[in-house]
Order: sequence, then structure tokens, then C-alpha cells
Amino acid sequence: MTFQQGTGKGTFSGKESGGGWSSKVLAVPFGDRCHDVLVRMSDGSLRGYQAKCGLAPQPSMAYRKLGTGWNAYDVLTSPGDLTGDERADLLARRASTGDVYLFAAKSDGTLAAAQKIRSGWTGYTKLVGAGDLNGDGIGDVLARDRAGTLYRYNGAGNGLLRTG
Repeated sequence: MTFQQGTGKGTFSGKESGGGWSSKVLAVPFGDRCHDVLVRMSDGSLRGYQAKCGLAPQPSMAYRKLGTGWNAYDVLTSPGDLTGDERADLLARRASTGDVYLFAAKSDGTLAAAQKIRSGWTGYTKLVGAGDLNGDGIGDVLARDRAGTLYRYNGAGNGLLRTG
């Protein structure tokens, strides 16, 4: 797993890698520390890693267990803070229905129970938590449809996404 470090000016200043990961894991940048990451393991379990600045996470590092059954989701992404509590949140799209769920971050480092915030998003081929694109302090989401059209959904600050 390799992290490219940003300079804050649209360029990269270097990279750090942590070895030993299976090619079947899914990593999601998460949080506001240097290399916080959620990792969905091949068995469907979700782990939260908080590597020290200057280090990339490795499977042997300490982690927080965040549950099982995460293979039911074909998309995991973090748009940043959707709930207005200054903690990064997680969005997940259920593969079977296209429904999008918010898993709000809790102060103890765990995730709140799923809250469905969108239904039937099967027409989108890509969903990306893009951070705060409009400068309001709330995370936003980009969605690309099959025709290649890109849509932006601004966060509303209450865990939901604005329409239009």
C-alpha cells in the first residue's frame, strides 16, 4: 500500500509504502491524520488503521475492528465530514440494490449504524468522496454515470446529500 504525500499545492512531495497487503483488500483514506485508512479485508471485515506520520500502514500494525459483512458493498468512500461534527464519515453502496448508506464516525473511533441516504444508485459506475469542493466545510461526493457524465452532490451537514 503506497501513500502519495500532497504538498497542499497540487503536487506530491514523496511517497511511503507499507508491504504485506493482499491484492484483495480495499483501502479507503479516512480521517484527518497523516495516514489514517480503513481497510476491507478479503473476508469482509473492516479495520481502521492510524499509522504514525511518516509511516504507511502495514497489516501487522495495531488496528480497530469495525465489523464484518463489508463485502456486501461495492463502493466504500469517505467524503470527509458529512454530519457537521468535524469527523470524517464513510459512505458505502450496497452492491445488490445500489442503495447508499452513511456510516457516521463516532468520537470513540467506531462507526454508527448504517443510515440509508440514497436509493438505487446502480446507474453510477464510480462514486468518490471528494472532500469539501464548495468551501462550506462539509464533504461532497462525485458520481459518474455510464455515459461518462460527472455529477456533484454537496453534503448538507446533517449526513445527507443535497440534490441539484
